[in-house]
Amino acid sequence: MNCYSTGYIVPGGGGIVGPYTAENGGLTINKCFSLGIIANEAGGIVGNNASNGGGNITITNCYSFGEIGGNLAGGIVGSFANQVNISNCYSLGQISGDNCGGIIGHNFSNNNTSTIITNCYSIWNIIGANSGGIASGIYPSGGTAQISHCYTSGSVIPGTNYGIAPPGPTIINCYSEGDNSGSLS
Repeated sequence: MNCYSTGYIVPGGGGIVGPYTAENGGLTINKCFSLGIIANEAGGIVGNNASNGGGNITITNCYSFGEIGGNLAGGIVGSFANQVNISNCYSLGQISGDNCGGIIGHNFSNNNTSTIITNCYSIWNIIGANSGGIASGIYPSGGTAQISHCYTSGSVIPGTNYGIAPPGPTIINCYSEGDNSGSLS
């Protein structure tokens, strides 16, 4: 697609595509980026509730640069997404909102859906509560969630923050570097 956006990403919105994207079909996003602060439930590339109606989204070679400041937000995808494959993406920006992820926000892989995150990274500090460098709150409910070959770099403030993600997804060959007072997974 080779596209970009700049500026504040409104609550629930996406830097490239908005909320409720690919509800019944498919969407592929490649080589896009966003620059700006990401608000509540928003995503740097895709907004919230993506592919909730049974569709699927594939996101490759994308990035966001800007603070993930809203609650339930993600550097690439906002909250409540299903059937999402994200690869070769990254986010650069402090994670200051609660329940946020450097790549994907608060996410639920519901019945027979999957969330796969591969070869992604996030760089900056994690200071919001219950947040992860890659993901926040991926809790499969009859579906699957996997994070592989990903890393984060930056300080993880102690408490309920995670270098990669909270417990729930399968985590394979990932690492977190920097001041890790929090937990890897």
